[in-house]
Amino acid sequence: MICALKSSVFRYVKTGLLAKSLLFSFAMGLGIIFHTCLIDLYMFSFSRPRFLDNGFVILNINKLIYVVPFASALFCMILTGSDISYRSINNKIATGISKTKNYLAELAVSIFATVLSVLIAGLEFIIYSKTVPYKNNVIPDQMLIYAFLRVIIICVSFTTVYLLIQFFFSKKLFGLIISLLLVPALMSASSALITSLSEPYRSYVLIDAENETYEWHENPEYVGGIKRKVLQNVYESIPYRDDYLYEKYDHDSETTAAGAVILLSTAAGIMSVSRKEFP
Repeated sequence: MICALKSSVFRYVKTGLLAKSLLFSFAMGLGIIFHTCLIDLYMFSFSRPRFLDNGFVILNINKLIYVVPFASALFCMILTGSDISYRSINNKIATGISKTKNYLAELAVSIFATVLSVLIAGLEFIIYSKTVPYKNNVIPDQMLIYAFLRVIIICVSFTTVYLLIQFFFSKKLFGLIISLLLVPALMSASSALITSLSEPYRSYVLIDAENETYEWHENPEYVGGIKRKVLQNVYESIPYRDDYLYEKYDHDSETTAAGAVILLSTAAGIMSVSRKEFP
């Protein structure tokens, strides 16, 4: 395992991926800060009101789930997808390093890169709120730490799925396309679910247009019973909801779902890679 991990870390550093990850994380943090100040708060560094609290930092942290997964998909393609597509992994297997150990080593480096990106951007958010000419009440309390951990778990869950995709398909470009479609698919699913759940139980239907007579009728589109509970739980487990960015609390469903995805995708990756024959 140590040999496999050293090999993955060596490629991570020597290929410039570490430096590129650091640069991207820094630029990502600045971009999110600019977007929040310009779009959400409508203020600049020297405009009023000049007050920031933990809500500002948490809002920026929540926005990371819209950026980091795309970067993780690209990272997994470059680090792992290239290794498989160019059959370099066969050289490692020939030296006696098992496929499972290779997978776990790639997973460890990919998770490290994801966590590093979140932490660097999060540190930027805190430094910005402390150094620009605002009054601030940003303190590392329980909710701020929880926001960091929640976003890290969600982003890591995407990374574990992306790595599984790269190993499963063995074609880095195809794996990247599938990975990049995952976030938009979840956004579409969230929108479709809330539309279905928003259907009223009864609707006011026009019966007689001439006399303007209306009656209450049951809505055939209404979802009830067990199906509604299932859809509600699925909806609450998706982080790409309309109210996600501006909620500071009550994200246990997303965190639990992300943790389950990490465990399941890792287990599926270990099982599939152990049986997979690389060309």
